Amino acid sequence: MTKRDKGGTTERSARREGAVPRLAALALAVAAPFAAYHAVGAVTESRLFMVRTVEIAGLDRVSVDEVERAAGLERPRNVLTVDPTVTREAVEALDWVRTAAVEVSLDGRVSIVVEEREERALVLATAPVLIDTRGEVIRQWRPGDPTGLPVLTGMLTDTPAGLAPDAALVRRAFAILDRLADALDGGSVSEIQHRGPHGYLVVLDDGLEVRLGADRLDERIERLGIALAELSSTGRNPTYVVLDGESLDRVAVGVSTTTDAERAAVLREQ
Repeated sequence: MTKRDKGGTTERSARREGAVPRLAALALAVAAPFAAYHAVGAVTESRLFMVRTVEIAGLDRVSVDEVERAAGLERPRNVLTVDPTVTREAVEALDWVRTAAVEVSLDGRVSIVVEEREERALVLATAPVLIDTRGEVIRQWRPGDPTGLPVLTGMLTDTPAGLAPDAALVRRAFAILDRLADALDGGSVSEIQHRGPHGYLVVLDDGLEVRLGADRLDERIERLGIALAELSSTGRNPTYVVLDGESLDRVAVGVSTTTDAERAAVLREQ
């Protein structure tokens, strides 16, 4: 028996007629992704959207080539494939880069502004490690890296990856460096040693050794400045200063028998 609908058509013919739009819809659904894929491919491969200009600012330690390689911009590339976040993270992975800001424009321009790290000291570990002004590791020192930096020793801590600079000790050493810069009237520090409970030993560029102790460091450094000024006014050259005692009223000083004039004469003869 055949059933008819209200329009007078049979149920069987209705099924056949309904199958046509369903097949068309299915074909469209299958074809749409392929069409979209090829459309995206056509755009991302089009030379109309190629990177035409790369602007890089803020470089000193890092070269333009290093940044371009890290960003993947050393070869022709479609600007639509440059992800600002991915590019920023890649540039910030460079040793000397602290932060990077990346902008990408559809006119083919990529702008990268870099903030570099500034070196402050070397920490002696299994190999010398460069430390920046925030006390963070830059990398192991390499030939061509800055020299003449203060050397920090005895400032390591155990980590899962091995010995690494102790951040708290490094920050305290930086505070000592800052305070000494004010107290020494132009003198500079060659080395700061952390000696555990015995505190800090400072070695100046001229070889003078200063035992600072472990506490009241600001008071001790102020007293050091006064003692050195008094010695300088008499032409005497200290070889060591002991400031790690409880009382700062008296300072133990070792004095060289060579005067400033004699030292200058020796230098002239060399």
